[in-house]
Amino acid sequence: MSQAATRVRDRIVGAALLLVSALVVAASWRLPETAAADAMGPKAYPMALALVLALLSLALMRGGGKGAGATLTRDMVVFGFLPILAMLALYVLLVPVLGFVICTVALLLACFRLKGERNWKVNVAVAVGSSLAIWALFAWLLNVQLRLLPSLA
Repeated sequence: MSQAATRVRDRIVGAALLLVSALVVAASWRLPETAAADAMGPKAYPMALALVLALLSLALMRGGGKGAGATLTRDMVVFGFLPILAMLALYVLLVPVLGFVICTVALLLACFRLKGERNWKVNVAVAVGSSLAIWALFAWLLNVQLRLLPSLA
């Protein structure tokens, strides 16, 4: 694919994603206010995601990123995307059983290995640290309770 065709494709995809972000904002604006103890309300999270999507869409439409127009190969799909997709499906199935931290650490370690990172000390430190940080963010700031570890009952 030529560079000009890649730029056109990126602008079309960016415009479509910008439209999706506008639809998310419109849909979130219609969400009713709740009496929950959440100070931000039900609109804040989808609107924040829509803003991030809109900014990334504009960046895609502007172009100029490194590796723009990279060729997708069969090996990239078979040995990169499909294993991660399978691991994510397994993750979704196992989180209610094993808990957030165990499943997230295992998922991150598997993804690091798949992507070629071989330094296990760094991998474990990043996986455990980021899993606990994400759990704390959800539990304390967003007031969303995730099962930390499996229940022994």
